[in-house]
Amino acid sequence: MSVMQEKWTKPICIEKAKLFSTRQEWNRGHNPTYSKARRKGWLDELCGHMVRYEVKPNKHTYCRCKIAASKFRTRQAWNKGDNATYQAAYKKGWLDEMCEHMEPSKTALKWTLKSLLKDAEPYLVRYHWKLANPAGYLTARKKGWLNQCCAHMKEPHGPLWTLEMCIEDAKLYQYKGQWQRNSSAYKAALRNNWLEKCCKHMTPAPPTIKYSKGYLKKTALKYKRIVDWQRNDNNTYAAALRRGFKSECTKHMEPAFKWTKELCLQDALLYEYRTEWKNAPGNAYGVAYKNGWQDDCVKHMKSGQGTDNDSLYIWQALGFYDEYELPVYKIGVTSHRLGVTRISSVADRNGLEYEIVRFLKVKKGVRASVIEVDLLKFGQQFNIGDFNGSQEFRSLSEYELESVLTIMDGHASA
Repeated sequence: MSVMQEKWTKPICIEKAKLFSTRQEWNRGHNPTYSKARRKGWLDELCGHMVRYEVKPNKHTYCRCKIAASKFRTRQAWNKGDNATYQAAYKKGWLDEMCEHMEPSKTALKWTLKSLLKDAEPYLVRYHWKLANPAGYLTARKKGWLNQCCAHMKEPHGPLWTLEMCIEDAKLYQYKGQWQRNSSAYKAALRNNWLEKCCKHMTPAPPTIKYSKGYLKKTALKYKRIVDWQRNDNNTYAAALRRGFKSECTKHMEPAFKWTKELCLQDALLYEYRTEWKNAPGNAYGVAYKNGWQDDCVKHMKSGQGTDNDSLYIWQALGFYDEYELPVYKIGVTSHRLGVTRISSVADRNGLEYEIVRFLKVKKGVRASVIEVDLLKFGQQFNIGDFNGSQEFRSLSEYELESVLTIMDGHASA
């Protein structure tokens, strides 16, 4: 043990912890004592007085971002003047639409038709070009060269939309949000100010309900397992999870999967490297670390990083749908040599039924995690639980799923 490690004793860690009101503040304010407490398993004891971190709902809606964008003449000005709404618009894919009134950037002025044709050439779908190079795509559209640049591309969203076609397409949907998620006709109607005519028959989307603690507890009593509550009434489950009532609401339910030393040893055998096991879904590594079983579990492992980062997957969580009845999928990265072990592992431990949509190895030299970042931009995040990997669930329309699979297939090894 080094001198520095000996320095941070438990009494010192206790005194340091008293200076902070959240774990995040302690980690940032005095990382050495925080890290020592985490390694020794003292965190729960030392953080008893602290406030739990609660994720706040996103306040940057489409309308607020649109209003913010209207105040600026360039993207750069918007980014500097109101970065929060700019970043929200970028993450949600609204940026090009909200910047149509703005002046082109200095970079855009350098684009020529020849350079844009060359830039668009590698892409088979307009959306993929737009995602990869929004500046080039926007310049082509503003200069009237878009159709010329995209002549070689497929058009998964169908023909150019007329008012009559948009009205007929809109009749297939009950809510405006459903139409927006499933059809490119919505964007055509939005661009041409046809939304009012197209959406006359639609009903308002179900309002967001503010559930009381009592109501959430009463609803939870209908179910014997957490997964049944998630699957049958995800709105109330997500509300309880978000507001910190989950433990209280689920006291009567059957206990969730619990890691024992034997199960941790069995799970560890699936991995060759410690880092790989640590990053795997299921939290077996964390349980083993906290209970002092780690040395026994990693005896067979090799030294080094060991994360292959060479395969992508997407599977459907059967029985789960968002408020617009769109199916839910899990997107992730794994090692090809492990096959579908991680998929079945995270699904089985959390009581989820699944159907694999695509599992593939990426081209040599390509990091699967880099592609995963782009894939997770599609769809809407779906709250399915609070386990490791739960942030990678997305509800996807048919078009969004098609786009995800097209990108995956484009990076697949021969």
